[in-house]
Amino acid sequence: MSLRTPAAGLLVAALAIASCSRSRAVPAASPAATPAPVTGTQPRANPAAPVIPAKAATPGVARAPPPRPGPAPAPAPADTGTYGLLALGAAQARVMPEDFLIGPVGDSRGLSGDERAAFAAASTFLEAFCRGSVEDDLLAAPSREELAGMLRYAVARGEVPTSWRLGSPHRSRGQMVCTVRLLGAPGTAEGDMYLAKDGGSWMVTDLQVNLAQLAAPRPDRGERFFPSPYQWLLGE
Repeated sequence: MSLRTPAAGLLVAALAIASCSRSRAVPAASPAATPAPVTGTQPRANPAAPVIPAKAATPGVARAPPPRPGPAPAPAPADTGTYGLLALGAAQARVMPEDFLIGPVGDSRGLSGDERAAFAAASTFLEAFCRGSVEDDLLAAPSREELAGMLRYAVARGEVPTSWRLGSPHRSRGQMVCTVRLLGAPGTAEGDMYLAKDGGSWMVTDLQVNLAQLAAPRPDRGERFFPSPYQWLLGE
């Protein structure tokens, strides 16, 4: 009969535990996880959440298109020169030639009403006179006989102009007055022509011109001519 002490019992237990630990097999290492292939559909953050389908378009209802921009403003027309000249002509008076003695000559296109009618009557009278003709029906009745006699006397003496220049008419004491210059060979004469209404038409009542000067040479006075567009530079 053998006797065991407590210390011997503890030693036997320890040896038994160590033997069991050595007999266990070492587990094999698990292979590395292969990453899942990337697809077009991303995994949901919460797989348990319910899937909500996309809202389908309502049938029969078209989506309104975006508003279109308004038409661009038309570009300003290019000025080719013609438009500029027309605008200039409408903005200011026409610049006409200017005589040394009577000033700017008249322009029927810039006149209207009685002024234009009187200018036309005076022009018709002067055209006939340059041809050596005295038209009685262009002379006002109160002075017709006296004025026609004076003009026929000048025609008989050769005191007839070859051309003429006429200023624009202006009113004076119920009549129209035009400055006039008669050009002859070899002389010139200048003065005023008066017109009045007779029977509803403008007619010549007087011609205040020394017609004898048309037959006498006119001396050259060495006049200097300044065109009217540049007179403002001279302070005139």
